Amino acid sequence: MRAIGLLVVACLAAASMSTSEAAGENGRKLEPVLAPDPKVMQVLAGLGDNSTAVLENGRIVGEFNALSKQFRLDTRGPGGRDFSIKMVWAPERGRALFCGANHGVPHRMNDAWEHDLASNTWVMLYAPDWNDRHVKDFSNAVVKDGSLQTKSGGGPVHVAHTWWGLTYDPGLKAMLWMCSWPGGAKSKVEKMGGDVSKLYKGPPLWAFFPETRKWKQLMAPPPCPRGGVAGMLEYVPELGGTVWYASRVGACWLYDSKANKWKNLNVKWGANSRPAGEQVAAWDSVNKLLVTHCGPGKKGGKRTSHYSPATNSWELAFSAPREDMNAPRGHDAGTPMYYDPHNQVCIIYSQAKYSRGGKDNSPTCLWAYSVKTKKWEKLSPKGPAAPKTRKGRLPKLGYFNPEHNVLVLTRGTTAWLYRYKRRGK
Repeated sequence: MRAIGLLVVACLAAASMSTSEAAGENGRKLEPVLAPDPKVMQVLAGLGDNSTAVLENGRIVGEFNALSKQFRLDTRGPGGRDFSIKMVWAPERGRALFCGANHGVPHRMNDAWEHDLASNTWVMLYAPDWNDRHVKDFSNAVVKDGSLQTKSGGGPVHVAHTWWGLTYDPGLKAMLWMCSWPGGAKSKVEKMGGDVSKLYKGPPLWAFFPETRKWKQLMAPPPCPRGGVAGMLEYVPELGGTVWYASRVGACWLYDSKANKWKNLNVKWGANSRPAGEQVAAWDSVNKLLVTHCGPGKKGGKRTSHYSPATNSWELAFSAPREDMNAPRGHDAGTPMYYDPHNQVCIIYSQAKYSRGGKDNSPTCLWAYSVKTKKWEKLSPKGPAAPKTRKGRLPKLGYFNPEHNVLVLTRGTTAWLYRYKRRGK
């Protein structure tokens, strides 16, 4: 039996290696090439239904500059960040991408990362060349072709949280970020003594290309939506583009990266179906629905809504009063939600630490949602609970890895894994 187990692990490692060394854009190999860790592969092979596992002592690799070392990114990785917890899966890379700034402490930077599960490694793809905290020196900032960016690397200068405004465009092979922050780039250009008339007037949509490790602001001609805080950005294959929605913007817009154009979708809103601000969302790739969850807020309870590209309409699928403990919280500061395509459920990790709009006693736990039943299921997994840091902090950043069929929640060099159900033969 031991020989069979080792053979399974070896086969999984070989399969993962083929992904890690898979050709990137233009047939080039991924860099760096990361060999699977046999111990990690053994954990993944042995993880059963409704079960958790912990991976420790992950690696951090990359070319670290002085700014990244100042905040110990070379030993901690990106860490946990306020209102920037979403990661996006890049299928041709077999890895998940991350960016996003803190609220202010200890830094607000424009770095970019990817996480490789098979080797349990964080890779810094873009070392931060801007810290947007108490800025007095603008010598590394410039307005170039309408974009406020760094001189040294072309990265964003007016950085923001991601909230849920982060997605991956497989056609563009880039991570898209609606980098909206109060004041806008105009406020910085004025402090620089620059000409604000040269700035692009559209939304602050940025793309990061992991293959070339470059940032670029995507500047489409009008009509365009407004940027906005606490919104969501989700790539919808059936529409061939990315849906942008923020409660403060009101409308749903579609960005087509191939044509570099925006279009107001003019969606049909069902009663009470509009997601509140700070929502989380996931694309149900099997049932072709965009699922959002939010609340409880100051004015409403917990609500789950569906958007159907086929009918271009939203519907309220589930609602519960704020005090109802039979549904999780939904907030982009602490409840990451991702879709499990193998089991056709959205899985949410609901942390009780952060509650906007009043006290909420929802427990810290995992929940699953099916668009077919329109119900939330509270999960009681077997295995270790989510590990806490010395200061009692829980994992924040997360993604679903479809290759290994696990939800991954990570903080620092530790990753917590959850498997809803094994795949069939």
